[in-house]
Amino acid sequence: MTTTKNILVTLTLAIGLASPAMALSIQGGSVDVGALDTVVGVRTGRMSSSPASETAWVSSILGAGYSVNANISGANILNRTDAPGAPSYAFNLQGLGTPPASIEYVLVKNGTTMLLLQNDGSTDWAAFNWADSVQIGSRQVAYDLNGRGSNRGQRSISHFALVSGPTLVVDPPPFFAPQELPQGEPVNVPEPATLGLMGLGLLTAGLRRKRKAG
Repeated sequence: MTTTKNILVTLTLAIGLASPAMALSIQGGSVDVGALDTVVGVRTGRMSSSPASETAWVSSILGAGYSVNANISGANILNRTDAPGAPSYAFNLQGLGTPPASIEYVLVKNGTTMLLLQNDGSTDWAAFNWADSVQIGSRQVAYDLNGRGSNRGQRSISHFALVSGPTLVVDPPPFFAPQELPQGEPVNVPEPATLGLMGLGLLTAGLRRKRKAG
């Protein structure tokens, strides 16, 4: 009996560990926004909001060839998820002019914190915890997106930005379909020797006419 209980406990733990990350929802569970996206970069402190400085920071994490673009004002488009406990939020990536499935990373910024999210929870939504401590490489990094004073909470978000990667787009060469020839009777093409004999015959006939005329 004890052995059976131990087996059941082991199976339960294994299933729990193997289960995917918890799915999040908004609007009372009516909209599924997927799981939390992976935080791959955190920057804290006073910083510039220019696309050039943001691109430089992103490139220091992901490598050369990435750029930050399509800045979107953040405070009024955040959706708090229905998950209990510490607040988490979701940002809709649909309808931004870029297919969500092609958005690899999303940048979240307020006055003193920048997050770089990998869009791996749900391609249609960027989902993240408002404050957290995350493992990045060998370091444990804490962040808190709350601002100060009247800018605390959602209003503290400055903007979101889509991060485009070094995708090489190669147009396929133009394809020309072989032109179909109309079906008809086969045409016999004279061989070179035959053409030579015909030419000689015409030349001989021309010389004879010339002599008769003379």
